[in-house]
Amino acid sequence: MPFADNTFDLCYSHTVAEHIPHKPFFGEQYRVLKSGGKIVVLSVRSRLGVKNNHWYNTSDEEKALLEKA
Repeated sequence: MPFADNTFDLCYSHTVAEHIPHKPFFGEQYRVLKSGGKIVVLSVRSRLGVKNNHWYNTSDEEKALLEKA
């Protein structure tokens, strides 16, 4: 994303996470998020959640990003 690090108090997405790779998606959201900010992810897929135990084949790096989020 064309934004500086630590720019936003809130990162919000609606029906995006199910269409793109999770690692760059959450990585960029976390990068532009200010300390103490929130990430909100809405999805229409019932099996997609923001907790890594809902995702299959999640790498340790992706799990660490999700825990930060």
